[in-house]
Amino acid sequence: MKVKDVLDYLNGFAPFDMSEDWDNCGLLIGSENDDIKGILVCVDVTESVLDEAIKSNKNLIIAHHPIIFGGINSVLADTIIYKAIKAGMSVIGFHTCYDNCNKGVSYILAKTLGLKNITQNALYKSLFVGEKHYKNVSSLAKDINSALDTNSLFIDTKKPIMKIAVCGGSGGDFLNAAFSMGADAFVTGECKYHELLEAYEKGFTVITAGHFETEFPAMADLMNSLKKNFPVIDVTLSYEKPPFRRLI
Repeated sequence: MKVKDVLDYLNGFAPFDMSEDWDNCGLLIGSENDDIKGILVCVDVTESVLDEAIKSNKNLIIAHHPIIFGGINSVLADTIIYKAIKAGMSVIGFHTCYDNCNKGVSYILAKTLGLKNITQNALYKSLFVGEKHYKNVSSLAKDINSALDTNSLFIDTKKPIMKIAVCGGSGGDFLNAAFSMGADAFVTGECKYHELLEAYEKGFTVITAGHFETEFPAMADLMNSLKKNFPVIDVTLSYEKPPFRRLI
């Protein structure tokens, strides 16, 4: 099986042309014609993830966050890009195309949180809304912490919650859109301070549960999907952890 076979599969349900203009998705290192020994799925290509791939005889990494992003003027020996190339690794970036598809990152987050009647925003494709009843935001935050193994921060408006909007990763730009969808609460990975302040001023409950933590379930789902569709290939999910942890 070739790298191209996996690229075609990914492009079939989350087309790369659905990526945002500023993003960098698709095959970023390697060749479409390389034979696949094994696949490692991850959120980020870090030194430890690359080592994990090499030690487990994987030669294709599918990462949510692109290994090559923004302007690069050189590829030097101490960089992760150089080390991946030297190791003969192929690397696919599967970022905002996966965010924007109808069964992508935020949809899987909504399912992970047990939401029902999930719908996608018509304009902002990485924003979804669903239903689940909570008497208060503390109860919702506890469920989120349990489902995502995280420690959420939240704005508490002291209101019951029936409708919940979600966006995996950094979703602060969608606060107003989530509010306009009639959501009582918005769950995302992270927001900027001024975005949270704006939500607080308008009495909108927001829960930030961690950028990595809100995207990781989608990578686990992708791993399972690849295993099902390519049963002859060894596909695993990286043991990576978020780069920082809250004390409690």
